[in-house]
Amino acid sequence: MSDVFISYSRKNSPFARRLIDKLVLTGKDAWVDWEGIPLTSPNWWAEIKAGIEGAHNFVFIMSPDSMSSVVCNMELDYAIELGKRIVPVVYQDTKIHETFASIEDYTPDKAMEERLTGKDPLMIAKDNWQRLNHINWVFLRETDDFDAVFETFVRIVETDLEYVKAHTRHLSRAQEWRQENRRSDLLLFGQEIDRAETWLIQAGKYVTASNASKGQKVDVVNPLPLEIQREYIRVSRQAEQRRRRLARGAQTSIGLLILVLVVGGVASSAIVARTQQDVAEGEATLVAVGTEVQNARNFADSIQLAARAEDVFNRVDRALGLSIAYEASTIAPSPQSRRVLAELAYAPGARHRFEQNKGQIVTVSFSRDGKTILGASMFALFLWDVDTGEVIRSFEDSTGISGGILSPDAKFILSSNNDTLQLWDVTTGEILHYFVGHTDRISGMAFSPDGQTAVSSSIDHSLILWDIESGEILHRFLEHLGNMYSVAFSPDGKTIISGSHEVLLLWDVKTGAILRRFEGGHTSAVYSVAFSPDGQTIVSGSLDETIILWDVNSGEILQRFVGHNNEIRRVEFSPDGKTIAAAGGFVSGVVWWDVAAGNILQRFEEHTDFVESLAFSPDGKTIASASRDGTVILWDLYPGDILRRFEGHKWPIVSADFSPDGHTVVSASCAETTSNQCIRTQFILWDVATGSILRRFEGHTANVSNVDFSPDGSIIASASEDHSVILWNAATGDILRRFEEHSNPVDYVLFSPDGQHIVSASCTESNAESNCTQAGMLLWEVDTGEIISRFEEHTSYINSIVFSPDGNLLLSGSSDKTLILWDIESGAVIRRFEGHTNSVSSVAFSADGSSIVSGSHDNTIILWDVQSGDILRRFEGHSNWVMSVAFSADGSSIVSGSYDNTLILWDVESGDILRRYDGHSRELNSVAFSPDGASIISGAGDATLLLWRYDNIDQLQAWVRENRYVPELTCTQRAAYDAPLCESILTSE
Repeated sequence: MSDVFISYSRKNSPFARRLIDKLVLTGKDAWVDWEGIPLTSPNWWAEIKAGIEGAHNFVFIMSPDSMSSVVCNMELDYAIELGKRIVPVVYQDTKIHETFASIEDYTPDKAMEERLTGKDPLMIAKDNWQRLNHINWVFLRETDDFDAVFETFVRIVETDLEYVKAHTRHLSRAQEWRQENRRSDLLLFGQEIDRAETWLIQAGKYVTASNASKGQKVDVVNPLPLEIQREYIRVSRQAEQRRRRLARGAQTSIGLLILVLVVGGVASSAIVARTQQDVAEGEATLVAVGTEVQNARNFADSIQLAARAEDVFNRVDRALGLSIAYEASTIAPSPQSRRVLAELAYAPGARHRFEQNKGQIVTVSFSRDGKTILGASMFALFLWDVDTGEVIRSFEDSTGISGGILSPDAKFILSSNNDTLQLWDVTTGEILHYFVGHTDRISGMAFSPDGQTAVSSSIDHSLILWDIESGEILHRFLEHLGNMYSVAFSPDGKTIISGSHEVLLLWDVKTGAILRRFEGGHTSAVYSVAFSPDGQTIVSGSLDETIILWDVNSGEILQRFVGHNNEIRRVEFSPDGKTIAAAGGFVSGVVWWDVAAGNILQRFEEHTDFVESLAFSPDGKTIASASRDGTVILWDLYPGDILRRFEGHKWPIVSADFSPDGHTVVSASCAETTSNQCIRTQFILWDVATGSILRRFEGHTANVSNVDFSPDGSIIASASEDHSVILWNAATGDILRRFEEHSNPVDYVLFSPDGQHIVSASCTESNAESNCTQAGMLLWEVDTGEIISRFEEHTSYINSIVFSPDGNLLLSGSSDKTLILWDIESGAVIRRFEGHTNSVSSVAFSADGSSIVSGSHDNTIILWDVQSGDILRRFEGHSNWVMSVAFSADGSSIVSGSYDNTLILWDVESGDILRRYDGHSRELNSVAFSPDGASIISGAGDATLLLWRYDNIDQLQAWVRENRYVPELTCTQRAAYDAPLCESILTSE
C-alpha cells in the first residue's frame, strides 16, 4: 500500500516528478504511472484502480491538461467512489468552462466505453468539480513558494493517518472477500474485529464534521466507511459470534453432562452399586464431548491463524507469514490452513538463510557445480554448503575484506582489501599471492572463463588484467576518465565490459583497445555490468535506479527496465539468458525480471539492509543475495509444487494420461496445420522421472481428441477428428488396430477396467447448422474389433466417458448438459443426472464407485450420489469453463482444470479449496492424478505438460521444513497474532 496516488497529466510530468522526489525524501511512498500504461492494454484500468485502492491519499494535480483529461477524471471519480481522501494540488490555474467544452467534444472508443460503464465523461467531470470545490486547494504553481507550501501538503497527507490507513486496509480486505465469493477464511478474526468496530465508531465524528462543514471549504475530508466495509465488519462479527456459540454450547453440554452424572449419582442409591462398566462409559462420553469441543476450537483457531498468515505474507513479511501458516497447520489440519500453507510455501521464496557474526556480507558467488556458496564479509570469507546451510570453511583477514569471488574450478578465491587483491588456496586456506597495482579502492573483479587470468576495476580510473599463476600484471586499461565501479568478462573471454560514471566501455583483452562505448542511457554511476550467456547483449545497473539491456555489436539500447525503485548495485543474467536479477537497496531487495517482456517476475524483500551482491545458481533455479544485514539468503525462483515441466509440443495439448504404473505419461496435440486446420497430429510418450521424450506417435490426419492407456499399460488408444480410433503398441509405437466405423469425428475413447473392450463416442446426427442433435457410443471388443453394443440417448456431443470401477456401468457427459449412467450388459439407461446449466465437459467415478464428479462449461463442478442421483455438493471457484476433473485415489480430493488457466484441488468433504495451481499461461484441457496419488499431471493450451506435487498435510509440512526458511515465532509475535503462546507467557498469566 502507498501513502499517495498521484493523478496527473503526462504534460505535467516534470512537476509531478518534483513533487514525488520531495515526498520520497520525507519517507512517503507514492504510486505513480511514470511511463504511462498503454490504454490499449487490457489491464490498464485494472492496474490504475488497484493503485487507487491501495493508496491512503489521492493527490490530484490540477491543470488545464488534467482537468480536461477523461482518464484523469475517471481516476478522480473512482477515488471519490471509494471514499478516498482527495488532496487537490493546483499546478496551473484552470478555466473550467474550457475544460468542460473539451470533454464535451470527446468521443470514447469501444474499450473506453466499457471502462466508463455507462457514465457520461462530461457528467463525471462536473461532479468531480463540485467535489473539488468543497476542499481547500494546495497551491504549488510556479509563482508559489514550493518548499513552504509543501509543508502544508505533507501535513494534510499525514492528518489522522492511522484512521486513513485503516480505511485502506479494511477496503482492500473487504473487496478481496467480495471478489472471492465471500469466503469465510478471509473474514476478520478476534481482536481485528474489535479494532475494526472501534474504527467505525471513530468514523462517526468525521460524519458529523462533514455535515457541519457542508457548503464550506475544508482542508481535510477524511474518508467515511463504505457499505462494503460495514458489511465485511458486520459479517466478521457474526461469524465470530457463531464460533463462540459453538464453543459455549459444547462447554454447556459438558457441564450438563457432569451435572446429570453427579446429581443422578447423589439422588440415587444405585450409585453405590454402579458397575465399573457404567463408570467407564460415562467417563468415555465426557472425554468424547471434551475432545469434540477442543477439536472445534482448534479448527477455528487454525482457520483464524491461517487467514492472518496470508495477510502478513502479502503485506508485511513473507518469512513471518510462512511461519504463522506453518503454526496454523499444526493446530488443526483444516482445509483453509492446508491451502494457505501450500500457497505460501510453494511460492518462490527463501530456502536458506546463511548467517555469520563477522559483519556485513558484501559479495556472494556460486561454485560452478552449484553445491557451495562463497560469501565475503568485512573480515572473513565463508564457504557454505547449499543443501545444509553449514559453513564448510572460513578464511579470516583482520585487515579487512571488501569482496571475494570463486575461481571457475573452485580451487581459488580472489578477494579484495582496499587497493590490493589476495589469492587464497581453498583447500589450505593460505594466501598464495598479493596482487599490488591499484592506487585506490578496488570496486570490482572477475575471473576469466578459463580461470587463468582475472581483471579488477578501481576508483583510481583503471582496470588491471592479472596472471593468476604468477600474480603479474598483464595489462592496464587506463582510458576511463572517471571512477570504475564494475567489470565482467565475455563468455568467450576475449572481451571485457566495464562500468563507470554513466558510461560502459567494451575492451579487447588481447590488445587493450576500446572496441565500443555505450553511453546516453544512464544518468548516474554504473555500478554493475554483465554479459548474457551468448555474449550478444550486456546488462547494466546504475544508481539512477534503471537497468539497461545493450546490443554488444551496435551499442544500441534494446530494453530499459524501470520499476526497481532504488539504486542498482548488482545485475546478473540467468544461465539461460531469459531473466535478469537486480539488487540494491533494502526497499526493493532483489528484483527478478523477464528479459523478453521487460516486466518484474518476483520481488524478494526479506533482507533488512542494503543488498550488495547476488548470484544465480548454475541451473538458474535459485538466486543467492548478500546483504549488509550480515546474511546471505538463497531464494527459490520457481514454484515448489511444480515437479517437472515437459516441453516438446508446439500446439495446445488436448489430452494427457498416466500409464498404470505411473512411470510414463502420454499427451496429444496437433503437429502441423494448414489454413488453421490440423492436418497432422502426434502424441508423445514421456518418462516421468526425467521428463525426456521416449516416443512420438503419428498416424492420425486430424486433431486427436483424447488418449487412454490400457489397464496393463501395453496399449494406447487414441480418438481423432479423422473419424477413427487407433490402438498403438506403447513399447514400439506400431499401430495394432484401426477402428473406422464412425462417420463423424470421434470425440472420446476409453478402455474398460479389464482391458478387453474400448468405448468410443461420436456425433451421429446433425442439423442444417451442423450442430450435433444426436450422439452415441460404440462398445468394441479389443481383440476382434467387433462392435458389441451401441448407446444412443444424448442429444449433443459426448465430451467425456468413464467406466465404474467394477466395469459394469458406463457414465457419459454431454454438451446437452446431462450425465447418463448406462448398464453395460443391457445398454439400458439407469439414471440421468441433471443440474448443470451448460455443457458437461468431464466426468469421473470415485474409487469406491459411490459418487461421481462432473465439470461443466457453467464454470462449476458437481459431486453426485450414484444411487440416488442427488447433488451432494457443488464446487464454485473457477472463473471460466471447467474442462477436466479427476478424483484422488483415496477419494478425499478432486482436481479440476479450467479455461481460466488454473487447476484447483478441492476437499470433497467440505467443498473447500485446498490448493490453486497457477503455472500455465493458457487454458487447461486435461488433468489426472498419478496412480500412486503423489502427483498431478496437467496439459494446457500453452503446449506444455506440468507435473505437480500433491501432498497431504504431513508431507506438506515435511517439505516446508526441508525446503523453506521458516523462522521460529518469537513470544511477542505469538501474542500479536494469537498463535499458541510461549510457556513463559502462559506461566505468567
